[in-house]
Amino acid sequence: MTLLILTMLLLAGPVQGFTLNLNLNDNSPTQGDKITFTAEIEIPSGGQLPIEYLILELNGIETLSCKFSPNGTILSVCKGITITQNSNSNSNYGYGYGYGYFNQNNNFGYGYGYQSGKLTYTITLDTNEYKTGTYATALKLKINSLFTQQGPPFTIEESSNDGSGTTTDSTSYYYTLPNTGTNTNENELLSGDAQEEEDRSEINSVSPITGATIGTAIKRGILPAIIIIMLILVVWGGVRYHQRRN
Repeated sequence: MTLLILTMLLLAGPVQGFTLNLNLNDNSPTQGDKITFTAEIEIPSGGQLPIEYLILELNGIETLSCKFSPNGTILSVCKGITITQNSNSNSNYGYGYGYGYFNQNNNFGYGYGYQSGKLTYTITLDTNEYKTGTYATALKLKINSLFTQQGPPFTIEESSNDGSGTTTDSTSYYYTLPNTGTNTNENELLSGDAQEEEDRSEINSVSPITGATIGTAIKRGILPAIIIIMLILVVWGGVRYHQRRN
């Protein structure tokens, strides 16, 4: 019976081939972007693959062999990578005679394996975890021996910046205008530099006659009080002068 099955499978030849595919959504990401691979195993009718595990391989400035199981579970160190088996995967797992064609006829004998259908995986890679440069990719499938399908290369570009070297201070300062006799009660938003300039102008406003600082007094509305005090002092001085003469 086994001989009959082998004869039939050998006669079928390449028609019973399984395929490996590895696609990529972005070949020139900027460092910090996330790129997405789609890995796919297609098993034709009559085929059965006793898959042990898969490997996403990167070769470039850094090297990585990310091993994962047929259900998408990560089995090794896979820096910056997440893997999910897609819901459209429809290959059933069952018992039968393992067979598949990939460059040559491959007979895996009786046992459990993935039967005709498709296994699809979404593999997301965070480029922030890798150095800039060009990487070659490959998808490998372990079934007794290792089957390899080359994938698309990609180049991680350096992130750009404006190069100005300036920073933006988001701190705001609120300054309350003094009551100058008008109906102005609103707050005016001033920058720190504008407030400092305002303070300097107040300090430097000096009367050419008395040498007293009057800018702040004017701002505070107390100039009338100063004038009244000066008038009182003049009157008081006149009274004292007349008293002494008499």
